Amino acid sequence: MSYEMTGQGQDTEIRPVDDYLGRLRAGRTLERGPGSHRWPVLDVKVVNNTTEAVLLHEAILQVRSSEPDLRAVPILFFRGTDIVLRNDGWGQMEDCTLTFSLFAAPGTTARRVGGPFVLRSADLVESGGRGGRRRTHWPVAGALRSCGADPAAAGRLVGPARHSARSRALLDAALGPFAERGEAFVVGRLEYTHPGSDGTLVRAANPVRGRLDLTDDGSPRIGAYLPPAHRYSTVLPSTGDDYKVVVPLSQFVQSGEADRFLVTIASDRSALHDFSLTIRYNEQQEVVAAERVRLELFLPRSKEAEAPSPRRPGPAAGRPARRRWWQGFRRSGPSS
Repeated sequence: MSYEMTGQGQDTEIRPVDDYLGRLRAGRTLERGPGSHRWPVLDVKVVNNTTEAVLLHEAILQVRSSEPDLRAVPILFFRGTDIVLRNDGWGQMEDCTLTFSLFAAPGTTARRVGGPFVLRSADLVESGGRGGRRRTHWPVAGALRSCGADPAAAGRLVGPARHSARSRALLDAALGPFAERGEAFVVGRLEYTHPGSDGTLVRAANPVRGRLDLTDDGSPRIGAYLPPAHRYSTVLPSTGDDYKVVVPLSQFVQSGEADRFLVTIASDRSALHDFSLTIRYNEQQEVVAAERVRLELFLPRSKEAEAPSPRRPGPAAGRPARRRWWQGFRRSGPSS
């Protein structure tokens, strides 16, 4: 996952770039999940055209507005005989329907073994997951049985002893039409209702593909990245209007030279931020680096533990607090 900046100087937009999120928003096929989470970074370049060295000591973000992004981010995980549904967004995800068929091999020419099957929100089951976390999932053992497999018997046969000829024969019999690969391939469509970007409830749908490993439940993979040097950081709360955030700087720019610094921006959840950027130097002098920056910040709900807890700005003195459209929503829905 990365962030893409469009526009320069006076009017800039910064949006998350992730193959999964792009497919989700465009209604295309969902496979795997989002990439490793990263905070957005402002990359600021300054040039000293004066005859003296200057000291940069503050970057000021004058924020016009910050509003939480309550769009749902559904992610499906295929674990053994369960399809796990997680909402990595920050709003509700309701009326979920998964319509799918099962195949014994991948590819568009593979023969369908069973389906279509239909699972709804009422069929979701909550149980313990990895690390003590709760997970919400659709059991698909019934669908596998209707295809001629016996997932319970296969589960009892999985283990080191399965490599013996007798156990292998019993396992193949339990796997039925999925014996050749030990996997069932899922092809279907996920539909759900969630708040759109303007808060209006919308119905969304995406084709989905996945693989159920009937002999091994797999293990998660974790990604990370190494941050660059010359970095500052700040936090923008997900709610607020007309507030200022000051980022202390400490670097010299010699006469006739250029310099660069990065400002990592974090928030307590996904949010849409609208702000300007001003650089203060030599104590009282200022230069506007960007008149308007519109930042779409994405924080997966599953990474909530990494989020800071900023002090939320209140309304300006003498101004009554406004109730915004997103305040009517509770943070709920399927989660891991």
